[in-house]
Amino acid sequence: MPKITSHANKRIKQRIGIPKKSAHTNAEKALIYGVSHKDTSGTLCRYSAGNIKIYNDFVYIFCVETLITVFSLPKCYIPAARKIQVRINNIYSV
Repeated sequence: MPKITSHANKRIKQRIGIPKKSAHTNAEKALIYGVSHKDTSGTLCRYSAGNIKIYNDFVYIFCVETLITVFSLPKCYIPAARKIQVRINNIYSV
C-alpha cells in the first residue's frame, strides 16, 4: 500500500476531485495498473521517466512507494496513454 504525502493529498483533491479517503485506493491502483516507462514508446516514453505512472489521464510521481504529486497528462499524450492502458488492463484481466 503506497504512502501519500500531504502535498499529494492536496493535489489529488484539487486536480482529480476525489476525497482524502479515496486517495489511498486511487494511488494504489495507479501504482499497480498505471502505465510505466517500460510500457511506453515514442514521445510518451521520453515524457515518462523514472518512477512515474500514468493512470486515467493523470501523471503520478512516486518515490519508491510514496506518492509525491499528481498532475494532468498533457492532451497530446492522452490517446497513446489510453491505448497502452487498455493493453495493460487486458493483460491483467487474463
